[in-house]
Amino acid sequence: GELNLNDDKKNSKPLLEEGSPESLIAMSSSNVFDRMITSKCPSWSQKKGCMTAIESLMSQLKSLDEKLMCGTPLNDAEQDFYDAVSLDTLEEKEALVKKKMLAQVESGHITRDELNLLINQVSDRLTIVSDEISESNSKPKKLQKLKAVKEKTEQRQSLLKGIAPQHPVRQSLQLANHPRNPKRKTVLAVSLQP
Repeated sequence: GELNLNDDKKNSKPLLEEGSPESLIAMSSSNVFDRMITSKCPSWSQKKGCMTAIESLMSQLKSLDEKLMCGTPLNDAEQDFYDAVSLDTLEEKEALVKKKMLAQVESGHITRDELNLLINQVSDRLTIVSDEISESNSKPKKLQKLKAVKEKTEQRQSLLKGIAPQHPVRQSLQLANHPRNPKRKTVLAVSLQP
């Protein structure tokens, strides 16, 4: 057989599987994305997972950008992804999710595991900043910035330590308590008994 150099371009598999969470994140409008985050990612951890997916999409887009800058043509799947997904839109979605995550933490709507993770992250950050402060005594501007970061991190730690974590809501209980469930009152009465 004859070697066809265009086979790779024609038979390339899409970079985003249709209907996958990444595809929904990348392709949804800002309004749809906002509603989707509220309904599909109610927990802080789920929002964190969404952030990871957004970061991965941004990384893919940037690597395709670099490929183009080097003069390497994209295959059809890469081109479709590059044309359909906007870095600006992903950055807006990232900012929205960060805002929702922060609001969720500040309102105390996080579980014990999520709270422990956040407290550990803040403690680690404080250790790093404290080490950097002790190493930068000869640089006054850097020292001033680091002290501001340390103060902000300590405030965050204080906020976190004041949060009473919530119990994770099980999906079955959420569905059982749904307003359209005809047995809702019975389920509520049973769930409130000790």
